[in-house]
Amino acid sequence: MLFLGAVFLGFYLFIIRPAQKRQRDAAAVVARLAVGQEVMTTAGIFGTLRAVDDETVLIEVAPGTAVKYAKVAIARIVDDPNVAPASESDADADRAGGDRDSNA
Repeated sequence: MLFLGAVFLGFYLFIIRPAQKRQRDAAAVVARLAVGQEVMTTAGIFGTLRAVDDETVLIEVAPGTAVKYAKVAIARIVDDPNVAPASESDADADRAGGDRDSNA
């Protein structure tokens, strides 16, 4: 019985809690959307918000070209001060020359 409890606790700590945090973070991004912000979609498309509805956003991807997306397709707000960089080790690797897979 103790083993089963330990397995459940491990499952909760490593699977359920991180998933709940990702959901909260995604909901926070959607709640902060405002016209004029630069955003990145889940498909990796960058653009500027031109309109924000209850369910959709209008993103200008080039001058005079706007695309309608579902709000949930917004992955992040570009240059948002509330979002930390990916990780310091990634930034250190970039400063040190970056490409470790080089055959040179």
